[in-house]
Amino acid sequence: MSVASTQVAEAIRERGYALIPGLLSAAEIACARSSLERLVHAVAPEQLYAPSSVTVARPEIAASFVLTPTGLTITGLQHVAPEIAPLLLRDRLLSPLRALLGDDLRLEALGAAVSDRMRPFFGWHTHIDGEEEWTRMRAKRWPAKPTVERVIVVVYLDDLDDDGGPLLVLPRRVGDPTTPSHDTLARDWPGQVVLRPTAGTAVLLEQCTWHAAHSLRRAGHRMFVGGYFATRESPTPAFADATLDALLRGSL
Repeated sequence: MSVASTQVAEAIRERGYALIPGLLSAAEIACARSSLERLVHAVAPEQLYAPSSVTVARPEIAASFVLTPTGLTITGLQHVAPEIAPLLLRDRLLSPLRALLGDDLRLEALGAAVSDRMRPFFGWHTHIDGEEEWTRMRAKRWPAKPTVERVIVVVYLDDLDDDGGPLLVLPRRVGDPTTPSHDTLARDWPGQVVLRPTAGTAVLLEQCTWHAAHSLRRAGHRMFVGGYFATRESPTPAFADATLDALLRGSL
């Protein structure tokens, strides 16, 4: 494993997140954006945001579309935009993930999200066990997680400058408590780090890392592609797509 991959893996253990700048080239960013714009046009939702999850039924398209607080989420990209998977499943990303999750790691989901200025501030949340955060908050379930079980990868297709909606993260060492330390709707948390990744940067978040996102302040669409990666032994979320295993194995 390269020094860079070792540093990424160690950063996730020590602070709960890491960045891989320039994972995608300008041409690859344009390719991914074009694919997502095509899907948005085909789905033609009335809006790109909902305060709680609403399925957008498009049975003629072999993917799932849901309006969420994140935006319009798309899963099953491997079926409708197969050109995107190779952009993510490359050694520069998979090497640190294997160091964290093991050589037999799982790819649970491959998807994207598209939003616009209508989406408000996206409050603080985690991705523990892949469970929807609002369900977890209502149930007040905050399990101890002494090891890295799951890493969420988000590759932004836009610059997250002040107008692009910076990402906020609260650094967390693996094994730290998972309970929220402040009001999850607050726009700022003490100790937060403001991330302004450029387009093509991969942001890796350990599943227990609290994070939030500011709104887009310019015209157009804010987009990202990404996936859920987990250890073979971790709890399998309901949304996990077993067909992705062969796709991942072909890239390792």
